[in-house]
Amino acid sequence: MKRRSFLTSTTAAALLTAFGNSRGRAAGGIVSVAVVITDITADTEQALLVQVVSGLLEKGVLVTCAVELPQDQSFDPALGAVIADLVSIGGGIEFALHVPDLASISPYFQSRAVYEAKLRFRKITEGVGTPLDVQTIVCEEVDAPVEPIGVRAAGVKNVLMRPGADRHVTSQAWSENVVRYFGGNRITTEDGFILRSDAAGPEDRMICYVSAGHLVAMPEGRLAVWTQEVAQTLTRMEMSGQIALMTVPDMQLRDNFKQERLVTLLIETPENASESDLAIVKAFRTRLSDAGIPSATKNPGEDFWVTPTKSGGELVATRVLCQNDRSVQIAASSSLEPGYGLRFVSDKADTSGIDGCAQLRLQVSKNELLTHRTEGAMLRTGSSDSVIVLSVAEISTPASRRHVLSSLLSMREDAITRIVGIGDFARRLHTHGPVETRHRLTRALSANHARSRAQHIDEAERARLLDDAKLAWRYFQSHTNGVTGLCPATVDGRPGGEIHEAVTMWDVGSNINAIAAAAEIGLIDREQAKSRLKAILPNISGRRTQGRLLPQGWIRTDRFHWGDWNFDGCDAGRLLAAFDYFRRRIGMEKELEKRVAAWEFEKVIVDRKLHSVADGELVSTYRTHCAHYLAIAFRRWGYDIASPYEIFRDRNPGDGEMALLETVASIGPLGAEPLLLEALELGMSPESEYLADVLQYAQEEEHEETGRLICASETPIDRAPWFIYQGLQLGAGPRSWRLDTVGHQPQYMTRDAAEEYMAFSTKAAFLWAMLRPGQYSDRLLSHARKMARESIGFASSINLKSQRPTSRYSDLNTNAIILQSIAYRLSKPH
Repeated sequence: MKRRSFLTSTTAAALLTAFGNSRGRAAGGIVSVAVVITDITADTEQALLVQVVSGLLEKGVLVTCAVELPQDQSFDPALGAVIADLVSIGGGIEFALHVPDLASISPYFQSRAVYEAKLRFRKITEGVGTPLDVQTIVCEEVDAPVEPIGVRAAGVKNVLMRPGADRHVTSQAWSENVVRYFGGNRITTEDGFILRSDAAGPEDRMICYVSAGHLVAMPEGRLAVWTQEVAQTLTRMEMSGQIALMTVPDMQLRDNFKQERLVTLLIETPENASESDLAIVKAFRTRLSDAGIPSATKNPGEDFWVTPTKSGGELVATRVLCQNDRSVQIAASSSLEPGYGLRFVSDKADTSGIDGCAQLRLQVSKNELLTHRTEGAMLRTGSSDSVIVLSVAEISTPASRRHVLSSLLSMREDAITRIVGIGDFARRLHTHGPVETRHRLTRALSANHARSRAQHIDEAERARLLDDAKLAWRYFQSHTNGVTGLCPATVDGRPGGEIHEAVTMWDVGSNINAIAAAAEIGLIDREQAKSRLKAILPNISGRRTQGRLLPQGWIRTDRFHWGDWNFDGCDAGRLLAAFDYFRRRIGMEKELEKRVAAWEFEKVIVDRKLHSVADGELVSTYRTHCAHYLAIAFRRWGYDIASPYEIFRDRNPGDGEMALLETVASIGPLGAEPLLLEALELGMSPESEYLADVLQYAQEEEHEETGRLICASETPIDRAPWFIYQGLQLGAGPRSWRLDTVGHQPQYMTRDAAEEYMAFSTKAAFLWAMLRPGQYSDRLLSHARKMARESIGFASSINLKSQRPTSRYSDLNTNAIILQSIAYRLSKPH
């Protein structure tokens, strides 16, 4: 059966719709054989390599040459010379690139790694004439490899996992039109070349890997003999019908894998286009649409946004600000829907793929005639996805429009070509994991979101905020212990309810911040604030254990200097942030500096990572959401602490955003704390600013789609498990809200548990409203005021499902952070 006949058959239809991990088999039972020469570097002996490749090609043996680029990303003219010599041989060579760790990185970073490799390859080979396309990547074999779905954006459709030992070739076909091959045979040059067709395995496929390093190690005379032996053996087997020799892309085309070439059509309209030109474009697009061919218009410019639609999608011009150490900012000419950022490039030294701003760069074909390629030509060079851009001049006459339409219709008849709208084109080339999707949604929403930083507060709102502050301060007025100066963690005012007298250093930090905020607002004077802090300090001097003096994990508020022997690094970060805030806003610098200097934090810092102490054992705090906050707080006191969030530095901005999101996904639910506390107390870092965008826009998106007022943060609740960490769980779905608990109890970490226990955090409502005033934040504040005002202070939270607040149940952190937030807002000019 011919390929065209096969592709139009019912059998092919079933095969071509296969999804992930499907396997192809060589057509007709003939063994498909690809010869891959690896380890081609700048140090490769050019003459010897050319001798081998020429000898193989002369006998009709096609060769895939896998190039290893310099690790330091430098330009290497010597490597360019090696490749130029290979190109000079003529046709029959496919170039592949070696990306060693491709199987171990996420789909997004696969896209980036392949794009950067192809870009460097093009720059190295600028002098060879026509830019060399690359559709194959060679990587090293690993256990549990990541799906190779990210490579399609850069035009790669074949991934070779170079094996550590010889074995049968097996394959996986992915719906992104990518095939990955495992196994193969490493051919050495030490013995005579023998190829047994029955070694191909059940898929009737063989990949013969030959190292360029082995080739050049052979004596020259022996190398010529070996090359002849290999060529004669392979061609003899092909002539007898046992094998079919091909490059790797040919193997994908021939061997019944899903294969398609995407083509999209753009018509570029100049800024000074006349009314008649615009009328021609409109009429021609209608004619194309009637023929089932989608198209879009493109204005001059580089950056655009596109959302897939039934008609294919229209381009919205954008301006992208992409600076190192910052997140990417987009200004759009109109509102953006969820979609994709694009940049069109025509420079032959550039290539398609995801760039460092996380935009899809598309190499365009401009000012060239549309001609249908034959199946034979398609087999060699015509399977690359293509963006065709036409000028108005190219469709200005009836004859030119007929020619273009005829060419497109002819192209569409090809067995593997699909003409799609620009929106679908972008969608098909992107990966759609939950982290990537959230990244793109955040980018679209940030372009639309005119985030208010309004400074004005009218007198009525100022009065309401003062009233809120007085209510929050009531918690401290009513429950502060006169001897220890400390306030209990929670107060349950219901019949039989308890006052929880044990507090952590996080609670103590909040208590200190509440005192400072009350002084700033004017509820107490500065001397009263200092007096309150002086009462607290003796109780938090800490305990010495195992040769380390550190703050205790928890202490009692109703007993002097009484608590446990553990140490919590996150809570210590909160305490040091509070100390720093107090000394800058109220005073007592010497007393606070003396207190911090007495603690021996250097004994729990290992490789710049702060550790907690639990039952005498060091436990890292690094893979937590508090690690970034505590790192900044400790730095204020001279300690060099690492943060898992600080990924923007030395990265392209888009890469930094994605790396940060992947890191956050691995830690747990992202809530408002300590994310927004950083802004109140320490000044917001670019990483936290970006994550605040992600969380804010996800909450607003949830409200728009479901009507739910999500305001996620850690909070006490008035039933087991009594305290929950809640937030956006990146990586668990397009928008997933999850819980965690102090003990990481699995029964509370499910989607169902989130529906049952998810709570509106009262303090988070004030954080959003005071830090990022706007329509949604104002709605959060209004809901908190309406539902959470209690006689003892603000209720901790409101259950989302029942809309029941924790009535007569309040806590130290809620009221302290409300006071902090109000002090922050009222301190701004008005």
